Amino acid sequence: MRVSLTESNKCKCSQLDDFIQLGSTCVKGLIDAQTYRSISRYFDSTSQLTELLAQLPSLTDTDFNLWYNTNSALTEQTLWNFKTYFQGILIVTPTQKIVFDTGNGIVAPATIEGRILSLYDQLVELGCEDIDMIVHSHLHGDHTGWDVTYDTNNDIVPTWPLPTTYVVQSDEYNYWASTLQTQSQINWAQRIKPVVDAQQIQLLDGTIGLMTT
Repeated sequence: MRVSLTESNKCKCSQLDDFIQLGSTCVKGLIDAQTYRSISRYFDSTSQLTELLAQLPSLTDTDFNLWYNTNSALTEQTLWNFKTYFQGILIVTPTQKIVFDTGNGIVAPATIEGRILSLYDQLVELGCEDIDMIVHSHLHGDHTGWDVTYDTNNDIVPTWPLPTTYVVQSDEYNYWASTLQTQSQINWAQRIKPVVDAQQIQLLDGTIGLMTT
């Protein structure tokens, strides 16, 4: 579903649960989806991982599951998957509603382990779906997912039409606009270019103040 920007007075700090208050601004995390990743991908060498595994206690937390990776260089070693999340952050000021990163989305999403309530559905439930600004840390697909959605013709379009702006650093934008890496080109075409074509991208250089608390 594509939102249409109308007047919305529902999205107030006083109406949000589990938020952080910063002056007159409130901040709330929105989990879009979850998946499991191997801990081994975050280590430069098998010796680093072996040392860590030796220090791990017997893990019973439900956020961890035991996984045996027969293709790993650590043959006969038990490796751990850990739960990670695709998420965004809702920022509500007295004058603006901002989302920092938009999660995994619905256009060619990565493999997930059962979404309960999407980032966009949570915004609707909170009465905060009319967003003034999307701000991106970077443009990987799991950070730009809800930038776009499908319209009634099944075309990919910005989830938030004008006057919403999508903010990104120029260097990051230029990388994705010029990359020759296949998967990155797909991400550009599906999640970024529709916003560019709608003339909703705002490019920044360096540190810029976007809001006050």
